[in-house]
Amino acid sequence: MFREMNWGILGAGRIASQWTIGMRELEGARIIGVGSSSPERAKHFCKKWVPEAKSLTYSELIHWDEIECVYIAGLHPIHAEHAILAMRAGKHVLVEKPLCMNEEEARRIQRVAQEEGVLCMEAMWIRFLPHHQKVREWVKEGAIGELISIQSSFGYPSQPDPKSRLWDPEKGGGALLDVGIYPVSYLSWMFGRQPAQILSHATQDEGGVDASNMMIFDYGEGQTATAQSSMVTRLETTTQISGSKGSIWLEFPCWWGHRALLRTFDGKEELIEKPYTSTGLQYQVAHFEECLQKGVSESPVMPLTESIEIMKSMDLIRSTW
Repeated sequence: MFREMNWGILGAGRIASQWTIGMRELEGARIIGVGSSSPERAKHFCKKWVPEAKSLTYSELIHWDEIECVYIAGLHPIHAEHAILAMRAGKHVLVEKPLCMNEEEARRIQRVAQEEGVLCMEAMWIRFLPHHQKVREWVKEGAIGELISIQSSFGYPSQPDPKSRLWDPEKGGGALLDVGIYPVSYLSWMFGRQPAQILSHATQDEGGVDASNMMIFDYGEGQTATAQSSMVTRLETTTQISGSKGSIWLEFPCWWGHRALLRTFDGKEELIEKPYTSTGLQYQVAHFEECLQKGVSESPVMPLTESIEIMKSMDLIRSTW
């Protein structure tokens, strides 16, 4: 029988606020604590976004017995540390994308989750949005025939600022980790595996952060893909999925939009529109709680094993830069 789940948030930044807004749309889940390294920041966050929650330190939050699930919302470089601390305290954890900084950290997270018998999932929210779920269904069912290629991008303009976490390598800055993770993860989801070969190029700033990048993926068997991400220009932020019998188009803004168009070579066309309320981040939480209710050890939509392989691919991409 479904019951309410008590959540805590580690981190009190922008993504935590967007996640909290989404949670308001979800019955059966409630935020009871917010943890931050700054007591004042936690108090301000609670007052603005979730006044019924307690403002706590990181340690207080993960050791509070009433909290069952923890959303890891801090900067990329502390995802692994926070996730492991929470899991060692017996909490189930939903970790904001990217799961962590590299494959080694990802494998450590998986090992601790297995040792503690808790659920851990990367919060790749686009996989749970209704229109992306339908696109995955089309591809899996062969609506466009054999999958042949995908072109995908995500880019936005921002001013280089060494004080910003986006441009600070010590804080996990760079286009690939910030927004490139979306197309890279999407390709993994659609093809169902990692590429056999990856070619890539990046334009880096003086601090060594990738301001923009281009990637070519070869999956063998005639299947290829391209992905592009940037922090210095607004890319099309569209995705085209091509097959032997047709194509699927996700228009701007494809990641957080709600439309997808299927066209087959014999002239058939299907447009789906699946609007959603609020930020859409509630869908991943609903799935996470469903996994807990069913007692599964890994999410079937975003399993840790796949997050590890994606991080391995991203490590390879960055190593060539």
